[in-house]
Amino acid sequence: MSYILKDFPIERLNEIALKEANAKKPIYQIHKWWARRLGSIFRMIILATFLPQDISETELWRKFYQKTDLGGKIILDPFMGGGTTVVEALKLGCKVIGIDIHPVAWFITKKEVEPLDIDKFKAEFRRLKKKVADKIKQYYKTVCPKCGEEADVMYVFWVKKIRCLKCGNEVPLYSSFRLASLGNNYHIVFCPSCNEIIETDKLRGEVVCPKCEKRFTPSDGYAKGKYYLCPSCGGKGEVLKAVKREGKTPEAVMYAIEYYCPHCSERGYKKADKYDQELFLRAKEEFNNRKNELLIPKQKLPNGYNTRQAKNFHYEYFYQMFNERQLLCLSMLLEEILKIEDENVKEFMILTFSDLLQTNNMFCRYEPDKKHITVTGGGFHAYWPPPAPVENNVWGTKFGRGTFKRVFRKTIKAKQYCEAPYETILKNGKSQKNVLRYSLKGHLGNNFDEILNSKVNVILKAQTSEDLSFIPEKSVDAIITDPPYYDNVMYSELSDFFYVWQKLALENKHECYQGEYSPRSREIIKNPAQNKDDEFFVKGLTNVFKECNRVLKEDGLMVFTFHHERTKAWASTLRAILEAHGEGQPRFIISAIYPVRSEGRSGVHGGGIRYDIIIVCKKTLEEPGRISWEKLKDKIHERAREVLERLWLSDRDLRDEDMFVVAMGKCLEVYSWYYPNIFENGRKVEVEEAVDGISDIIDSLLKIKEIEALPEKIDEITKLYCSYIAGSNEIGYDALHKRLSKGGLEVDSLAKEQLIRKEGNIVKVIEPSERRQFVEEKIRRGANLLTIDKVHLLYSVYLEGKPIVKYLSDYGGEDVRKVSELLYRKTRDEIYAKIAGISISTPEKVRVSTLDKYIGG
Repeated sequence: MSYILKDFPIERLNEIALKEANAKKPIYQIHKWWARRLGSIFRMIILATFLPQDISETELWRKFYQKTDLGGKIILDPFMGGGTTVVEALKLGCKVIGIDIHPVAWFITKKEVEPLDIDKFKAEFRRLKKKVADKIKQYYKTVCPKCGEEADVMYVFWVKKIRCLKCGNEVPLYSSFRLASLGNNYHIVFCPSCNEIIETDKLRGEVVCPKCEKRFTPSDGYAKGKYYLCPSCGGKGEVLKAVKREGKTPEAVMYAIEYYCPHCSERGYKKADKYDQELFLRAKEEFNNRKNELLIPKQKLPNGYNTRQAKNFHYEYFYQMFNERQLLCLSMLLEEILKIEDENVKEFMILTFSDLLQTNNMFCRYEPDKKHITVTGGGFHAYWPPPAPVENNVWGTKFGRGTFKRVFRKTIKAKQYCEAPYETILKNGKSQKNVLRYSLKGHLGNNFDEILNSKVNVILKAQTSEDLSFIPEKSVDAIITDPPYYDNVMYSELSDFFYVWQKLALENKHECYQGEYSPRSREIIKNPAQNKDDEFFVKGLTNVFKECNRVLKEDGLMVFTFHHERTKAWASTLRAILEAHGEGQPRFIISAIYPVRSEGRSGVHGGGIRYDIIIVCKKTLEEPGRISWEKLKDKIHERAREVLERLWLSDRDLRDEDMFVVAMGKCLEVYSWYYPNIFENGRKVEVEEAVDGISDIIDSLLKIKEIEALPEKIDEITKLYCSYIAGSNEIGYDALHKRLSKGGLEVDSLAKEQLIRKEGNIVKVIEPSERRQFVEEKIRRGANLLTIDKVHLLYSVYLEGKPIVKYLSDYGGEDVRKVSELLYRKTRDEIYAKIAGISISTPEKVRVSTLDKYIGG
């Protein structure tokens, strides 16, 4: 029996994963892919899947930290994504078949495992530098305001302008008037009237511009979230409504430059002057003269879930996500890359170019505290056009992030990792690299016979996994994967951003780049924009799992990671597992469940969830026992209570979402033992009904615990707000009605207090600052305040930059402190922590706990 069926070293592995989550190994940084799983987690999954149950944990960790060869075991990953399973399997001497419907994922994984002659790669970079670097860099020059000499542009600051819906005057969409913070309460700000650059120790206090004498507060701005505040008439309106009235993409204007001066040997900020404006116009003119011959994508932005943000702002084509200077420079660079003769080196340079795109477009923004560019949304998880985009230096200078020079070095670093892979080892709380002393090389083949009878150790396919007919029955030792998470990530829509550029370079070489866009028709997700509902997701995932069942050896395991905060996602995935077999064939049952750390701070699966569930399935021909739904619910309630009690006692910094995921996983394990022989009054209880019931059990246990932590005098509306609404932006009306009815309240009770508002079938949660006027009116009338009223009032005061100490004497108290503390724990909004008076500077707890002990229960 496999070790993973008996145990899994959760706690120690989680400590390592926490370190890796926020500093991924270089190979996994070679190119952007969404929701990559952690290499350390999948290395341990593979080891625990193939090592015997009687191995000691000490020996297990010894094999984790040394060169370990599993003797050519064949692993299938039907959803390989960014290639974590493929890379880790090759590191352990396995043979691996990786499949993904997305060409971008296939190309990334292909280059992750293919060897690269780094000397040849560097030589081609030197050729590119000689041929094209100066042509690009000529468009990223400025005049140093200190010495008057030519300096290099690092970043160009732009702002979009709209017209006020009330007065018609232009509104520049500055979210604040701060450019950067340099530490020790020292800030670089700009005057919103004349764009003069000012150094100040004030951020929330008033500053006077030394040039035009304009008085302003740097932390203010004319755009906050979806609203703008007109500097001319003081009117407030929705940005999107103003854009729709104009009927075109908002114009962007240049207002500031960050530069590096080689003569002064320092970075600095300056107002964008005539020289900077004219240089951009020169590039724009060159682009317009050559645009028909340039290598730029011509595809329209397709309709979709993730493209709607951009299309709402009237972006119609992918090239509109870049300005003319970027398109000119990117095209010149790509044109030279395609002249590389060595096909493998050329592909690595194409991959480098592709990754460059995410930090060289007009959907990027600037991090004032970190003083560098970042991709929109913290990880390019949506095509969201920022109101104040930042343009990068495409080639790069001495400093700066995401330039071609930097991304080239990143590619080298990734391939150097393949020459000397390492794992992270913790000593005295600090991480160190433990080099494994061997190289990672993929020898690619095309058919299954090759992987059996030659040095071929990897097959990669860009296709759907619903048809694995090229793999014989019962020929794969294990399935190890990370399937699509229902409706969390629309991979095809997101990867189109890279695909349309990669197609320019690869369509004549690889068949999977023939289409105008990434394949969509068989992509297994739930996406209403593509007319894909729950049934489409379940059917597709079931088809894949059926194929996995067919090719998996009888004693093989299917192991995958999953998490989601929505019960429908769990129900769909569970149904796919339990129905993945034909008549008379063995079925899958869930044999073990383990919680492990998810990706880093910018992960996208399920919002704020930080834990994945490892689901271990094995094949069985045994008929499940018959049980009544009431009796099974009792078993599940006991299992959920036991798991949650252990999590509460573990004293870990766990959110409700994390605990829900862990408890749900363990409860589904119990459910799978009896499926489909679960009955209520003579009828079978279907998966969706059962998962809803399990969710209700876990949810009620969590809410009881939360409410127990609050003082008794707190009003019921505040309690239910904290339990069912806090932390959400919007909730389905029916779901909220179902939740509130358990507490004896109607949705209208919360709407009357302006905590929510109904919009069709959706309930929008109203921001604290939007409630301020309502709360102040209650105070004026002498009405009793709810505890949540007091908290939101204090929140609004703090948001305005005013000290809340004097307000606490009137509106504070134990009830306010406890509610604020709970809201901070649920939302991680630091303003609630300030109101509660709790410290937020301590790092996330990572300590030995009972989290890994609950498994055997």
